Amino acid sequence: MKNFALLQTMDINKRRSLKTLKNLSLEDIRQYYDQLLKTDVVFFKVISDLDSTEVAKLLHPITEARETGGFVHALADLKTDTKVGPAAFVFNSNIKSVFSYWLIPFGNLGEETYVPALISSALRGDIQGLIPKYFREELGLTYSPSCRLRASEEVRYLEFYADPQLHNSEELIQKMSDFIRELSDNPRFWEALKERREILKLSDVHNQTPRRSLNREVSRAIYNMPRREGGYDSVTDEEVRSFLENFFVSENMVMIFRGPKDNIKDVLNTHWPEAEVHEQSRQSLIE
Repeated sequence: MKNFALLQTMDINKRRSLKTLKNLSLEDIRQYYDQLLKTDVVFFKVISDLDSTEVAKLLHPITEARETGGFVHALADLKTDTKVGPAAFVFNSNIKSVFSYWLIPFGNLGEETYVPALISSALRGDIQGLIPKYFREELGLTYSPSCRLRASEEVRYLEFYADPQLHNSEELIQKMSDFIRELSDNPRFWEALKERREILKLSDVHNQTPRRSLNREVSRAIYNMPRREGGYDSVTDEEVRSFLENFFVSENMVMIFRGPKDNIKDVLNTHWPEAEVHEQSRQSLIE
């Protein structure tokens, strides 16, 4: 559902569909694997107690004909700085809950993510996050609210999620939407952000395991991700505020709801009359 909504609102070509699958021939598959096995770029991830020189010797028989280094990941030039909403996609379901998503697109893969990652960390769905404290513990409107940094079709976005029961859905949808749009002026957010900075300083020390360090370096090599001197410590409150004021606005919000469609549409018409509402079938996701 999330991929579908982003494709529709950001005018990105759909790469996977039922039509593509039906038109796929045996020769297409054979050509794909011929190309895959002869690919120009190969990344090897090796976790071992051997040093890098010894590992290189072991890999030499299958890498001696290849050049090393010089690879820079190239991404499609996506126009993710344009506002895409407000748009709402409604998928009908007879269950008595409303699965709700708010997507905030903000950039491409390969771009710096320190600011949105810090925001997500302050809000996210663990017991320390502001979103579960407010929406679950205080308001009691939903059981598992969260905020996460996501990527789809090379677009990065922040995903807010909640699963209210039907009788709580109107209040939850209204309050979550307002919460997102008013975050830059929310003093509780700035307190949560300050606390999260201290937690990240401690957790970063424990995250330096060989496997995590290697995964991080490979990801940086593949996507040519920029590094920021000082990491999260270098992110200022002014940068966070500027990000919120630029992206956490109605015009940059894509909403997705799965539940009783008539109830959801009534809520949207009452509280979001300016939103472009798309009523979708599950079949439309694969066509």
